[in-house]
Amino acid sequence: MKTGKIVKRVGLVLGLVLLLVVGALLALPYFFKDDIVAAVKDAANDNLRAQVDFSDVGLSLLRDFPNLCLELKEFSIVGVDEFEGVPLAWVGKLQVVVNLRSALSADRPLEIRKVLLEEPYLNVLVRADGRANYDIALPSEDTSSAEVQIALQEYRIHKGNLRYEDQTLPFLLELEDFDHRGRGDFTLEVFELQTQTRAAALTLAYDGIAYLNRAALDWNAGLNINLPQMKFTLADNDLRINQLQLDLDGFIALPNETDTELDLSFNAPSNDFKDLLSIIPNAYIEGYEDVRAEGSFALSGFVKGVYSAQPERYPAFKIQLAVNDAQVQYPDLPLPIRGIRAEALVNSPNDNLDFLTVDLSSFRLQLGDHSFEGRLSIRTPLSDPQVAGRIQGRLDFGKLARAFPLPDVEQLAGKLDADLTLDARQSALERAQYDKVKMDGSLRLSDFEYRAAGRPPVRIPALRAAFSPQYVSLEEMKAQLGRSDLQLSGRLDNLLAYLQPDKTLRGSFTLRSQFFDANEWMSTEEASESEPAPETPAPAEAPFDRFDFALDAAFDKIIYDTYVVEDLVARGRFTPNALDLETLRFRLDDSDLAVQGRLRNAWDYLFQGTTLAGDIQVRSNFFDLNPFMTESAPTE
Repeated sequence: MKTGKIVKRVGLVLGLVLLLVVGALLALPYFFKDDIVAAVKDAANDNLRAQVDFSDVGLSLLRDFPNLCLELKEFSIVGVDEFEGVPLAWVGKLQVVVNLRSALSADRPLEIRKVLLEEPYLNVLVRADGRANYDIALPSEDTSSAEVQIALQEYRIHKGNLRYEDQTLPFLLELEDFDHRGRGDFTLEVFELQTQTRAAALTLAYDGIAYLNRAALDWNAGLNINLPQMKFTLADNDLRINQLQLDLDGFIALPNETDTELDLSFNAPSNDFKDLLSIIPNAYIEGYEDVRAEGSFALSGFVKGVYSAQPERYPAFKIQLAVNDAQVQYPDLPLPIRGIRAEALVNSPNDNLDFLTVDLSSFRLQLGDHSFEGRLSIRTPLSDPQVAGRIQGRLDFGKLARAFPLPDVEQLAGKLDADLTLDARQSALERAQYDKVKMDGSLRLSDFEYRAAGRPPVRIPALRAAFSPQYVSLEEMKAQLGRSDLQLSGRLDNLLAYLQPDKTLRGSFTLRSQFFDANEWMSTEEASESEPAPETPAPAEAPFDRFDFALDAAFDKIIYDTYVVEDLVARGRFTPNALDLETLRFRLDDSDLAVQGRLRNAWDYLFQGTTLAGDIQVRSNFFDLNPFMTESAPTE
């Protein structure tokens, strides 16, 4: 009996001790909560050139005992100064697991063991001048906060969204609804990192062209991390984009602050054309397994060398693609696309992009009874573009809509007939050496109709363009844009200047319209004042800004907002930096206005919101200001 009582008493004491320990573990974080919260915010804002905030904080010792788990809700990093108001990161829930002793000691660095991000939005922006919104760390002499030691064993991102935009290239990468996790011992200088990445939608665009549009991504990759050399080498990995599998090999290294060393290669182990087709925008649809496709392909390439923005350097690269005797038919569409062939090689052998060559030696497809085929070759694209190619055939847009999925397109019709040959150098065109230029043929678009959800319909009954060594003549273009009509004719004098970033495209155009409703083409979001603008609006593709056009325009009536402009005539010369107005006159209700002179920064004013300047003379017989006046709120 005595022994039994002793056992019970010992058990009771141990139970009380255990209860006290658990209670202490639960209570300890709250004793230090205010101190830790203040330390986290102070350390972040002292070390970063950004505004760091969060709505709530939670602390726990039980979740990852014996470490301390810090949980921040609605954590955000927002830019300051030139990136004022631009978010770098917003995280629904951020969990950081740190070594408890390091969190409580002022004599040792804060050791971070795990980082978990729930529903983050990461927005990385590099502007055209090279300034980046992630460059937020203050110089060491500007900070006095404690050191942070990265001793990561695991990190994870769940249901994330990422936008990376580099306007210096320009390049855009977007990941939607992605999960990513990595495991490795970051305390070592050289270690293996195992990663897993899944994304519902991957978008990849370069210079305004989307090469991948909301493609599904699945990538398991092993990396050898060498921190002293800042070298990251790919080990075993499995990459799938939609249905296309790619094998990657090589490394990326950061030898200094300005250079990125690349030695990467890729190839597609499968040769089934259906796998390649899956990455073409709009081709990968729900139920893709039911798509019937035949044919083979080969795809490979590499990137090797150093990339640097300042001084400007580029790595060598090569991409090869071949498609042989392919065809495809979608289950809910009546027509197949047959006879698909293509052979392409893009090769840049060194860091001088003027040595870049593009060879599309053949391309062909057949829709119904008509084929469309061509070839293209580009040499010395920067110094003196030499372009040779041929396009021949008929493309029936109505049959295309019956053969290939086009989301949101309600109606598509019309025929494009092409018979064009080109072999010319830019220098020969500039020197009027037309005996060295071969450019002849025509393009004709007839009975074109396009209607998409939420947009005004577009009809182009006729468009004719003729090519000659001297110029490209737009002989006729008649269009109906919603309720608006347009007639356009003119010519381009140096077409190949489009390829050279330091050359100007020149031409002259005549534009006529009896009625133009600008309101149809204004964004509904712009017109709505009740909807708040997003903090980081997606920038539109940069408009082409290398032109010098003579313009002769006349509009009988223009509807813009609540205004009705009549008898508008505009003649002059239009460049991105200056609008030289020989004459601009119009009527607005009973008012008349005539303008002459020069406007500067017109292009930047329209697309970048800069200040419009100029030297103009204005004449009017009568001008009523009342339509432009707004009622002021009554003063009390």
